[in-house]
This record gives sequence, structure tokens and C-alpha cells, in this order.
Amino acid sequence: MSREETTVPEETTEIPAEPEAPEEAPPAAEAAEVEQDGDQEGGKANREAARYRTQLRETRTQLEQATGRLAAMQRAEVERLAGQGLARGADLMVYRGEDIAGYLSEDGTVNAEAVQAAVAELVKERAYLSSKPRFQGGADQGPRRSVKAPPSRMGAIFDRKPS
Repeated sequence: MSREETTVPEETTEIPAEPEAPEEAPPAAEAAEVEQDGDQEGGKANREAARYRTQLRETRTQLEQATGRLAAMQRAEVERLAGQGLARGADLMVYRGEDIAGYLSEDGTVNAEAVQAAVAELVKERAYLSSKPRFQGGADQGPRRSVKAPPSRMGAIFDRKPS
């Protein structure tokens, strides 16, 4: 069995070139107007793009400032809530770390329960940080009684009724 090779002649068709009509060069005044229109449109687009870039920078700056203020307010709220159980509310951040994300809820508000739980743990570990004094007794090992202060000597002199 022999194999015969057949070749198919390729058909090529040439497309006749269209005769080019010589373009007339626009007069110099018209050419200058076309260039100015292009420059004006390009210049206008550049000015508009520059304006948008400037607005974007200003908006980013405002966003950064607002984010900073929000973080400061959230931190202040956490410290305020911690101050209810600690002598200094800032001690929560000092001893538990500066990360405030653990005290925020999903919507970004301060979770008071998480702050109170962290304060309770901190007071268990370091009772001296508590806002409530531990020792309620006096020097005689008994509970302190509320004693009325003795009158001052000046009060005794000036508070006398004339006779």
C-alpha cells in the first residue's frame, strides 16, 4: 500500500487596491483650531482629573481623621467602663494590652460585658487595682465605726453664745 500525496493548489485572490485620493491639507488656521480643540479637551480632562485626585486626597485625609477620632472615643469609653471597677480605667489597657478590638462588638460599639469580664479577671489577678478598698477595718482589727469629728477649738471660741 502506497500512499499518494495530493496537493491542492491554493487559490489566491488579490484585492485590487483602491486608488487613494490625495487628501487636501487643511489650511493652517483650521489645523491650529483642531490642535487647540484637542488641547482644550485634553487640558480640560487633565484639570478635571487633577480636581478628582485632589478631592480623593482630601477625602482620604478626612477619613483618616474620623477613624482616629472614633478610635480615641472607643478607647475612652472602654476606660470609662473599666473605671467602674478599677481605680484607674486606663489600667485595663496597661495590663491587658493596647488592643481595643477585643472589647468591641461586631458593629463597632463598645461591648460593656466584655469590658466588665476583663475588669473582673484583672481584679482577681491584681486586687490592688480595684476601685474598692480591700481592708475595711480599723487599726484595732475591728470594723470602723462612723465617728463624729470632735468640734474644733476655733468653733468652740466663735460659736459661743454671748452671755
